[in-house]
Amino acid sequence: MLQRIKVTIAILIGNILDYYDFLLFAHFGPIITPYFFLETNSKESHILSLFLFGGAFVIRPIGGIIFGYISDVFNRKTALLRAVQCAIFPALAIALLPSYEYIGFIASCLFVIFRLLQGFSLGGEYTNAGTYLMEYHKKRRGLISGLLSASGTIGSLMGLGASAICVFYQEIIPWLWRIAFLLGGLAAFWSISMRRLLVDILPENHHPESKIKDKFGYLWLRRSLVIFIGILVGTTNWLPATYTNFYVTKILNQPTTTGLQCTMISLVGYVVLSPVMGLMADRTKRHEQFMRIAALLVVPLSIVGFMLLKQGHYYLAQILLVIASSSFGAAIHPVMNSLFPASVRARNVSLLFTIGLSIGGMTPGMMSYFVDKTGLHLIPAFFVSILAACTAMLFFIYEERSSKNFLQPNKIKLFSSNS
Repeated sequence: MLQRIKVTIAILIGNILDYYDFLLFAHFGPIITPYFFLETNSKESHILSLFLFGGAFVIRPIGGIIFGYISDVFNRKTALLRAVQCAIFPALAIALLPSYEYIGFIASCLFVIFRLLQGFSLGGEYTNAGTYLMEYHKKRRGLISGLLSASGTIGSLMGLGASAICVFYQEIIPWLWRIAFLLGGLAAFWSISMRRLLVDILPENHHPESKIKDKFGYLWLRRSLVIFIGILVGTTNWLPATYTNFYVTKILNQPTTTGLQCTMISLVGYVVLSPVMGLMADRTKRHEQFMRIAALLVVPLSIVGFMLLKQGHYYLAQILLVIASSSFGAAIHPVMNSLFPASVRARNVSLLFTIGLSIGGMTPGMMSYFVDKTGLHLIPAFFVSILAACTAMLFFIYEERSSKNFLQPNKIKLFSSNS
């Protein structure tokens, strides 16, 4: 039991620190974007920072497939160690990067490259950590999944706290944000030392694909389901965590402190609710069914939440939105990992989920732009509702075909060891 706790803590701490490094920019974006790009007004700078935030998601599938391959072909421990190691350089590089004032357009290019490297690293972190934990723990996988989801948000909370400190002292110490990135890069060394305690738990991954009894089928359905899970998780997580800050401060012209409070409610709520929702999913003993119901609940919660946001009920709106995101996102890992055999599991989950998450990560920037240009304040609500309805439909089709034993044997071809 003690060994399991140590291993789980090592995984969670690594995920916290990796998300801290990656999500610092989500909170620092409006502050540091003017340092590395041509001068713009406050609203344009904020929108640009949201697009830069989403742009780092685009490269996550590349990290997902590379680290997923390492995880399947070599072992899970190696993949998790390499992912953390890759997170060190971009965080330190951003902290030390000269501004646009000194090196001009080169600063912009280098900054984008370092952000992409952060996305590449995170592409191999979260899903491989989920795969490891789901295979390591035989019970309460929903709870463990919820804790893993919450750990990433804890990293985001740490970034938000650092952002609040830097905003407070910005006039006195304008370069204080660099210290936050520097500490994130240095803390990754501690994470590496902790993850060396991990043991590889899947020696059967090295067995030929032909020796594994394959009971899986409907590849297109399972692939689509994981992609849509990624899109909906990314969308429901990042809209309340980043978009609402922009909407409250730049569209409704409320104080910056109000926007930060909205973000804080979202992050704290997700940390608290994710393990609770994961435990509830365990109680049902049917994680797929729990997620299907949660996807359906996302529709009314999102519509009412964004309507309340438009009417100025910011905090109540955030509570409803975070209930929607945590209920759907808590139990994703046992579901996704149950869809593929062990020998190709990490590659499939890492690639497909990060593809979906990349789309979801671009949503805050797109919604900010469309709402600002069109004045249609409920566009995010309709977008999330359609997405959630499609995801629930995929779950329903999958459950129906699984329950009727329609699964066809020997149909796994994606990333098979024979290809």
